[in-house]
Amino acid sequence: MQYDDLPIDALMELVQQIVAFHMKFEDLASSLRIALLLDNIQALALLGDFIEKDDTIIRIGAILGLGIAYAGTNKDELRVRLTAILGDSKSPLEVLVFSAITLGLVHVGSCNEYIAQTIILAIMERSESELSEPLTRLLPVALGLLYLGKQVILWNDINFCANFSS
Repeated sequence: MQYDDLPIDALMELVQQIVAFHMKFEDLASSLRIALLLDNIQALALLGDFIEKDDTIIRIGAILGLGIAYAGTNKDELRVRLTAILGDSKSPLEVLVFSAITLGLVHVGSCNEYIAQTIILAIMERSESELSEPLTRLLPVALGLLYLGKQVILWNDINFCANFSS
């Protein structure tokens, strides 16, 4: 196909599609840059509203940006907002996965049972076709982040459950 043969309207439409595609990824990068440059209070104020946007790329950028900004803080407001996303069966799989990763980052090593149960329920509610997506392999990573550095506690819980079931 020769671009010389296309009418100007078709070329303009093609340019608009390319620019729109680029802007989606630029918004993601901007969200991550904001999280890295600002302190926690400003990051939540600037990125918090973007969690609810319709555009999946913008949502993921805001969610990951908040995860970076609040890593290890156990910020309860993020727990409330992100577990709501995990509990929403209409949330796109990508948004669900990165919400779980962000919860793992924010609550790393906390052994937060509520978050762990919410992630497990989100896994159980998804279809087999969704769970076959490679991206879902990050859900167990999110669970692992919750128990990072707490293997002794985790093994005690697993052994207790094994003994309880027998």
